[in-house]
Amino acid sequence: MTAGKKGSQLQLQAEINTDEEWVKLVEKEGLIVVDIYSEWCGPCTGMVGNLKKLKVEVGGDNLHLAIAKSDGIDCLKRFRKKSEPTWMFIAGGCIVNLMFGADAPRLTRLIVQELENEAQAQRSERERTQIPFEELTPAEQARKAIEDKREEEIAVIERKAAKIAQGERRRKRSEVMTPFITELDVLIFWPHAFDGHKMIYESWDPLGISVADKETPQLTEEQFEEIFCNTPDILQNDVAKSILLEKPCQTVLLKLPAEKGSDILDKVKSVIYEQTTKSEKTQTGDDNDENETEKTVAEKLTTTNEEGACIPGVYTPVDAISKAAAINALFPKTVAQFIEPEPPPLPPYLAVAFDAFKRKEVLEMCALHESEVLKLGFYTSSDPAATTNIGITPDEYENKHAQKEYGEKLIIMLSKVNREVVLAFDDLGPTHMSTNAVEGAKECAVFFPPGYGEKPKEVVATVKKRRGKVKRILSFYMYIYNRKLLAVCITSNITQ
Repeated sequence: MTAGKKGSQLQLQAEINTDEEWVKLVEKEGLIVVDIYSEWCGPCTGMVGNLKKLKVEVGGDNLHLAIAKSDGIDCLKRFRKKSEPTWMFIAGGCIVNLMFGADAPRLTRLIVQELENEAQAQRSERERTQIPFEELTPAEQARKAIEDKREEEIAVIERKAAKIAQGERRRKRSEVMTPFITELDVLIFWPHAFDGHKMIYESWDPLGISVADKETPQLTEEQFEEIFCNTPDILQNDVAKSILLEKPCQTVLLKLPAEKGSDILDKVKSVIYEQTTKSEKTQTGDDNDENETEKTVAEKLTTTNEEGACIPGVYTPVDAISKAAAINALFPKTVAQFIEPEPPPLPPYLAVAFDAFKRKEVLEMCALHESEVLKLGFYTSSDPAATTNIGITPDEYENKHAQKEYGEKLIIMLSKVNREVVLAFDDLGPTHMSTNAVEGAKECAVFFPPGYGEKPKEVVATVKKRRGKVKRILSFYMYIYNRKLLAVCITSNITQ
């Protein structure tokens, strides 16, 4: 494009919008320099003067300039929704170089260099370094490596935080459950020890323990970590873990009648883990008895694999919190009888801030991705330490906040599960976006505290009461209206 009229701009840079136009462009001989852009941000206009000068003074007929809208060209789809200027150098029907950014001196140097390279290639003095359009260029590969590394670092931080948060939720739920499950306990048998119950059940009868439920589930990794959260010997036993994740185990929910007391945990542990003794005569024939210690039930059911790794055969929780975690993971229907189901945790999310004057386009994007926008609000600034809410809903901001001021922000709590949605909001030019979900949680805790946006119960009750009153008034007037209409009809009939 030139600084002149639009017609002269089109003569300088061909405008490419379709696959057919793209094919015709890349078939041209010489060096082709293409400014690749997306519809929402437009081509780079700051380089127009430099490009015109190069075309006239250096390139001539051997230099072709174009702007290409990636939205309608299939082989450029990886450049869609990008805001940074992208310059593609094409020769011989393939990519020979690629540059990101609006660095005019660097772009000039690259064009001059690639013009010389193309001239040498045309004279058969050198071979072109050609890259197919579907492959990443070295510049893209380097950029991708940096982005991948950064994303992995963020993922590590978020996984660690999510695991800590999950453990905290489990601990709190277990503490709430504990008073309700004093008469319950759990046994888990590994696949090789399903018959182990036979040597245990006989010991339970005198204790009054019975089987309340029994399942043969295929454990998930999440269940495994919840059940054995306080048992590192099993949690860190990769062999024992792999077996439980590959084959069904047997889980038994035990119950102790209330009249027998509330120490079922100790009773079951004694049956599984405590040693017993047997009386046996010595080999010398002496009648004196010697006490010989027997293996515990847990030891009898333990085995080893071919590599000598130890595999337990049975497990029962070591304490009340572990017991609650195991029952919650294995018998949710039982838990639901005395405690509310655990609400699903929120997905990882970010705080994203936009200038409030952009609210129309941002709210349109919010409407397109309603399930990913968890909350929103209007604030005096995007600084969590020094901000004030000036509108929970768009209507409240428009109607109740009459005096709009520069610097006000529309802030959204955005799920980051769908990367494409995050990129779509990023393309709208936010003034701030959380670096990761951990920072997002901290920032959103300030912008959207517990109860944010919820109407007080008394307000909801008043609204319902008013609605009921209005409905009764309308019903009364409809009754009067219908009575009058009926009277008119009767009078009309009599008159006729």
